[in-house]
Amino acid sequence: MDLGGVPISSLTVRQGAGRFELDFSAPNPAPMETFEVSSGAAGIELKNLANANFSEMRLSGGAAGYELDFGGKLSRNANVAVEAGLSGVDIEVPASTAAKIVAETTLGSVDVGDGFEKREGAFWTGSGTGPMLTVRAGVRLGSLKLRTA
Repeated sequence: MDLGGVPISSLTVRQGAGRFELDFSAPNPAPMETFEVSSGAAGIELKNLANANFSEMRLSGGAAGYELDFGGKLSRNANVAVEAGLSGVDIEVPASTAAKIVAETTLGSVDVGDGFEKREGAFWTGSGTGPMLTVRAGVRLGSLKLRTA
C-alpha cells in the first residue's frame, strides 16, 4: 500500500498474520498526530516513514519481522516507541537525519552499523540540527539492527 501524498491525521494498522508493506513515497500534507501498528505473526515493512509527518508512532507485536525505513524528509520532531518480542527489528535512518535511538533488549542482541555515535546511553546520527527523530526500541528475545542509509 502506498499512502504517499494522502492527507492523513491518524492511522492505525492491525495485522494478524502474513506480510504487509506500507510506503509513504511522498510527504503527507497533513500533520499526523498518531500512527499505530500492531501485529501478531507477521512480516511488516514500513518505508519512507519520515514522509508520514507523524508526531507519535507506536509499534507493538510479537513473533514478527519488522523493517522500519525512516527515509523521506522529517518536517517536525517525531517520537517512536517499539515494543516487540520474539522478533527481528531492523531500523534504517538516513545519515543526514538527526536521530536518537535508545535500544532496550532483553535476552536479545543489538547490531549497530556505521554512522552511529554512542553517547548518553543512546545511538545518535545526523548533524543534530533540524527536526529530531527519537526512537525507543524495546526488543525481547529478539534482535535489533540499526543502519544508516
